[in-house]
Amino acid sequence: MISALPIIHALACLVILLEALFKANLANPCKTGLCPHTRALEALKGAAWGLLAFGAGAAVMLPLLANAQAAPHGVLYSALYAPPTLQGTAIVLGFAVLIIRTRIKEG
Repeated sequence: MISALPIIHALACLVILLEALFKANLANPCKTGLCPHTRALEALKGAAWGLLAFGAGAAVMLPLLANAQAAPHGVLYSALYAPPTLQGTAIVLGFAVLIIRTRIKEG
């Protein structure tokens, strides 16, 4: 029997992945006319959303690869994938709920 925790974790990470890809696309540190401070803020925003997209994408894809038996079960795989914990799931689920709340609020 499959526990609900990995499913909830994967769905929350999918929401985070979609939002992170959208927001990373909006960050533009190379736009002309930006002062150095604004340029640095845009670069940091793009880096943060990019890291969130990378982490959420890995959290969605690695369990799917493990279930499909397509992932190599070596040292690198075991270092990258650990079953989700209640603490980690609560964190990503809280972040996903904030994203959904913001989207609903914006209309």
